[in-house]
Amino acid sequence: MMRRQTMFSATYCDKSEIMAHEGVLSRESSDHWRRECRHGERMWPGMHFPAAPPGLPSRPATAGAAGQDDDDQATAPSSPSSLRPPRRPPAPMAAKTKTHTVVSLWFFVTIPIIFWDALYCFLRPRSMRGGDLHWFWTPYELYQDTDYIYGVPALDAGDGFPNAQSALNVVENLLNMLYLYLAHGVGTPMAPVVGFASATMTLSKTALYWLQEYFCGGCSVGHNSLRDLVLLWMVPNGLWLVVPGYIVWRLGRDICASLCAADRASRKDASGKTQ
Repeated sequence: MMRRQTMFSATYCDKSEIMAHEGVLSRESSDHWRRECRHGERMWPGMHFPAAPPGLPSRPATAGAAGQDDDDQATAPSSPSSLRPPRRPPAPMAAKTKTHTVVSLWFFVTIPIIFWDALYCFLRPRSMRGGDLHWFWTPYELYQDTDYIYGVPALDAGDGFPNAQSALNVVENLLNMLYLYLAHGVGTPMAPVVGFASATMTLSKTALYWLQEYFCGGCSVGHNSLRDLVLLWMVPNGLWLVVPGYIVWRLGRDICASLCAADRASRKDASGKTQ
């Protein structure tokens, strides 16, 4: 009886020690998960960690425990705010495209005129006096006698210059339309470049037109009186020199100002990086 009682007493003591050991492990596990949730700044749904009952001894803060805490803190997931990518600085807003009333008005008014002139050259002789389509180009009845490039002599000689310059007029006109769209519809900095190119084409083509008459001794307009030459040829064609020349100067200044501003900004950025 004494042996059995001893065995029963020993078993009871062993179970008490095991239960106490399991309680310590349970508290350690609870503390571990509580620490994880505290470091991770999150709680799973339905998770609740009750506070330790009063009177229970807390774990001693040993070097190993402190190291474990450091490891847990190092490996713990970061907070949601720290997981967000760093905010990029706002992109600088593009400067508004600078427009000029004279430039836009010239392009807008000359677009239909240029198409009208090009179609006259392409549709000769039907567009000339006596043709079935001449009603649409009635003002050319006078001009075809003033400038033989637009008259019968150039058509009979098979001169290809009128149609060649009309083909360039179509390209120039498309650039005019593109400028108006980019400057007033989109507002892109490309607009001054397109307008500059178009005005340069007009200026160069008109200058070539004048130089040809000079070097050939007025072969197309030399038969006119001085009054008709000035009023019917020099004034209309001089307008296509003056206004495109002004547009080239005006848009050229805008382009140079934009390039200088971009160069100063790049130099400033480069000096900031080197420092």
